Amino acid sequence: GAMRWRRGDRAQAREAFAQALRRVERHPLASIGWAAAGSDGLQPPTLGGSEDPQPRTIADVAIARAVALTLGGRRVEAGRLVDDALAASPPGNAAWVLPVEPLLAVEGPEWDAALARLRSRAA
Repeated sequence: GAMRWRRGDRAQAREAFAQALRRVERHPLASIGWAAAGSDGLQPPTLGGSEDPQPRTIADVAIARAVALTLGGRRVEAGRLVDDALAASPPGNAAWVLPVEPLLAVEGPEWDAALARLRSRAA
């Protein structure tokens, strides 16, 4: 879904995100991508009561919110949000997906602080 989104194919992106949601109901990034790709007022597909895929950390929530901000054209806010979440996170692997998350397309100066903090946490 993310790759189709980045190529500008919203219809195929929506279908790919819907497939992901049929497999993992309430997947945060697939849910955001599905809605951003143009849900046309439809409800996201469900599996009928599956559990949340995993507990959420400060960084997980920040990544999901950053995706929503990025898809809405608010990349500076997204970068700041993730940097703040990393600063507030306990030691560990928080936000390790940041450089490779395709919905974020982390590049440019708005991500410099978050990427620097992530590098220092990994050292």
